[in-house]
Amino acid sequence: MKFGLKPKHVTISLGIVFVLLAGYFIYQYEQNKELTHYTYNGMALGFRDDLRATQNIPVSDANDIIANSWNAYLNNVTIVFVNSTDNHLVEVNAVEITYKLGLVYQSYGAFIGFKGKDIDSYNNITSNQDSLVIAMVPPALANETSVSYKTGVVFIQGKTQKDFDLATIKFLMTVLNITV
Repeated sequence: MKFGLKPKHVTISLGIVFVLLAGYFIYQYEQNKELTHYTYNGMALGFRDDLRATQNIPVSDANDIIANSWNAYLNNVTIVFVNSTDNHLVEVNAVEITYKLGLVYQSYGAFIGFKGKDIDSYNNITSNQDSLVIAMVPPALANETSVSYKTGVVFIQGKTQKDFDLATIKFLMTVLNITV
């Protein structure tokens, strides 16, 4: 008995192999490409870094952060900071929070006021039901990188500039329930 491949079968086999390899390489490319944009309720939100890079940023009390960010009585957001050599980093990250949260709140018909406030210390920060307080702790003052909620205040802190940026992104992802 003679066994032979016809040219037609070789062509079909090579075509299938080519399609499978192309699919594999496209999949690998998409997995490794930076994810810096996310569509939230039809709005395209751009981020300054890869959303996947935030996976190692710890978030404590995420449910409290979300609940207080979407409080029905919320009228304003106050971003507090202690004066430091990293005020420029605080400003950049505060603008990102203000812009993105402002857009999202408006998309739900909520018009929230945003303000910044220079404080003397991160101790004894107070908040109330109608105000979300976000404490920005830049690298010059941070001893860890995290997003946390303590006594009515969200703390965003990073040990390096990149970590501070990623912690800000992680806060926004937490509030907007963005998962990657």
